[in-house]
Amino acid sequence: MVYLEQLECSLLNQSSDRELALYRFLEGRVHSFVPKPNDLEDELCSKVFASEDAEIELTKLQRMKPFKGFHYSNNLITQIAAAIVSEEREKSNIASYLNSHSFRDLYVFNHALSKDFYLELKANNSIDRLAQKLLTKDKINKDDIGNCVTEINDLFDLFIVKQAIALSCLQYNQSENINTYKQLGIIQRKLTNRLNLFFSILGSLLFCWFLTLITPYIVTYATKNWNILEPLAYLLDKILLIVGFFGAFTFIKSDTAKKTFMRHFYSLCYRSLGINYNELTSLNNELKDK
Repeated sequence: MVYLEQLECSLLNQSSDRELALYRFLEGRVHSFVPKPNDLEDELCSKVFASEDAEIELTKLQRMKPFKGFHYSNNLITQIAAAIVSEEREKSNIASYLNSHSFRDLYVFNHALSKDFYLELKANNSIDRLAQKLLTKDKINKDDIGNCVTEINDLFDLFIVKQAIALSCLQYNQSENINTYKQLGIIQRKLTNRLNLFFSILGSLLFCWFLTLITPYIVTYATKNWNILEPLAYLLDKILLIVGFFGAFTFIKSDTAKKTFMRHFYSLCYRSLGINYNELTSLNNELKDK
């Protein structure tokens, strides 16, 4: 990083005002400069990269014919400036420029215009290959960046490397976060399962305690009034036998019925702890899918 800072200082001192203006524009900053007299390209860049209107300058440039092969549309900086003024009017020039240049220029173009242009180009060097990875958001490793350090020739090469370093750090943090989420998900699912088991045992014990509590009263009452209750007890016994058999069979066969019953039971138990069981289950499922 120290080397890159020193290199940046050196490149900033060597670069033209147009290069500095675009570089600062890519960084979200402004480099103001006074254009050279009668230099339309300078006037265009000085206004565009300072977020000023440059329609007049672009119109004049578009009317000019190439001189000895030189034209604003053949230069990365002036073509980007023109495209920012009017992408529609520069559509053919943009296509022509990007198809005949590198991934590096394509990435700088996209970043400046906040676009997602992508073309199948040939990667000529490590900077191009790094720019291609930035465009496709592929995983970037240290070697990808290390191979480029000695190939940095201008501010835009440096910009590519700095962007790659930022994306690499972000990818590393995301990877660490995903691992953390996975561990958290495993722990949370184990905790939920333990609590579910605890509530199931507690519910069974409470149910047995309740039966133990009320059974003596029921037996005492039934003994004292057996003459009246005997016909009803016989009928109730048959009804419960039939209903209980089919009900138990249906409950065992129906996973939906069991899950619904247990979900309501656990919801009631977790509510006593101030926890929404449905939200907890949903969170567990999300963490499991990470």
